[in-house]
Amino acid sequence: MAEKRDVERIPVKDKRRFTPEGELRPDAEIEREQEAVEEAAGPEPAAAALEAAEARARAAEERLAQFQEAFQRYREEQERIRERLERDRQARVDEAIGRVFARILEALDNLDRALEFAEEGPLKKGVLLVRQQILDAMRQEGLERIDVEGRPFDPRVAEAVGVEPVGEEERHDVVTEELRAGYRFKDQVLRPAQVRVGRRQEEG
Repeated sequence: MAEKRDVERIPVKDKRRFTPEGELRPDAEIEREQEAVEEAAGPEPAAAALEAAEARARAAEERLAQFQEAFQRYREEQERIRERLERDRQARVDEAIGRVFARILEALDNLDRALEFAEEGPLKKGVLLVRQQILDAMRQEGLERIDVEGRPFDPRVAEAVGVEPVGEEERHDVVTEELRAGYRFKDQVLRPAQVRVGRRQEEG
């Protein structure tokens, strides 16, 4: 059976808290000594730590500013893309509507030619009323009649199918009569107006 041995305990004391005689020192005295040690070390370590912290803060602020700038550029680019896609989409829609309007106008022209030979009466009046309602509905959606009569001839919106001799200089190259109405939708000329244009005759 193993013998129990008394192990001598070695007391451990915080020398900062005891005097050489082993008496407990007051806390205030310990704090004064600690302050004296820190003062002896000088302000350089604290100043260096503060400078390093400020440098890290500046670097973080610069990175944040760069991120914000990049994010703003991203948002602006996304907005430009969205606007461009919306313009392209609207242009395709307008082009499709314009094609439909052009076909309706062609059908109305055929209707007008048929009405020239129709007898006057309630039926003809009813057809003319429906024709006008169709044109009014198209105008509400953006269809515009091109105003050309009495204006200088413009080949972009009018087609000259005849000339009319005129004696006045101011009527030269001016539309004297509209033979068929022209229409535009938004920026599209659906069909040019067919017109007669004045030509000044030189006196012989």
